[in-house]
This record gives sequence, structure tokens and C-alpha cells, in this order.
Amino acid sequence: MPPLASENLKHLRRMVNAKPFGRRACFPFLFLILCLLPARSRAGAVPEFHGAVRPGDVLLAAAPDGGILFERNASRPCIPASTLKLLTSLAAFHYLGPCYRFRTELYRDAAGNLTLKGYGDPLLISEAWREIAARLARKVPFVRDLVLDDTYFETPVIIPGENRSTNPYDAPVGALCANFNTIFFDTRQD
Repeated sequence: MPPLASENLKHLRRMVNAKPFGRRACFPFLFLILCLLPARSRAGAVPEFHGAVRPGDVLLAAAPDGGILFERNASRPCIPASTLKLLTSLAAFHYLGPCYRFRTELYRDAAGNLTLKGYGDPLLISEAWREIAARLARKVPFVRDLVLDDTYFETPVIIPGENRSTNPYDAPVGALCANFNTIFFDTRQD
């Protein structure tokens, strides 16, 4: 018999000869299961945030029925942050659908000029540009001028309170952007 098969038989013999758990052995497992169950909250209990909400923060907690469970600084005007991104994503998913793909079009005229027209693809990252360049190199013998067309979007929207920082999340939106409209510079002394 091969070694693997004999090991399997030994394992089966141990299982057959094993004694069943007694009542005493069940109590620790029962206790562990009870400890791992989520605690049920009291009906109508207000959530406690234990200092997680600072004096300048704004928070609104809603119950499943739409009632307000907790609010702090709810009437204070603020510039929305990531919550607005979630709503924008949900709206895009609803109106564009789950199969929507952004386009980036390439045109070459008779003079050899190559035009890239963007339609707002947020995932045009270095790897995508590398793939586009490789495909072009196989099909296009030469390019005279490269024309970047980002006219699909309206002029940039100015948001009150927005600052012009160098943070990647403050990059303006455009119809033709690369790497989330950010550039990384690595400077070294020679």
C-alpha cells in the first residue's frame, strides 16, 4: 500500500475509535459560541460614540425607519467629503449601468498627426498608456504631432472653499487625464 493511503487509513481508524464528547466537554464550546454572538441592543437605544465625534465634526446617524438617532452640528455648513463621492458613484452606477466603459479615442489624419480624445476615463494609468503605445507602435509607422483633446467636459467647476494644494486628491477633473491627474517627481542629486 502506498504511504499516503496507509496514513489515510490510520486517520480513519482514529476517527472510528474516538469517544464521543461528554456533557462536560460541550460547556466550553457552548460558552465560546455565546461569547461570540453579537450583543442585542436595547430597543430605541441611542448609539454612543465615546469621543469619536470631535467638537468641529458633523455627524448624523439615521435609523432604518429614517428617524434621527443622533446628530451633532447638523446645521453647520461644510464642504462634503467622501460621502459625496459615494453618492456620485451610486448615481453613475444607476444612470450609466454596470457595463459602462469610458472611451478614449485615437484619430490619425492624412498628415500623420495623432489626436487623443478623452471622455473622462478615470483609469488611464501608466499601464494603460503603455498598452496603447504598444498597440500604436505595431500599427502606426510614424506620428508627426500629438494632439490632446480634453474638450469633452465643460470648463472646470470652482467649488467655494476649495484650495489649490499639491495633494493628489485636490487634482482637477479633466476629460483626458493620466494617473488620476497627478504627477510624481523623483529628484536626486548626481
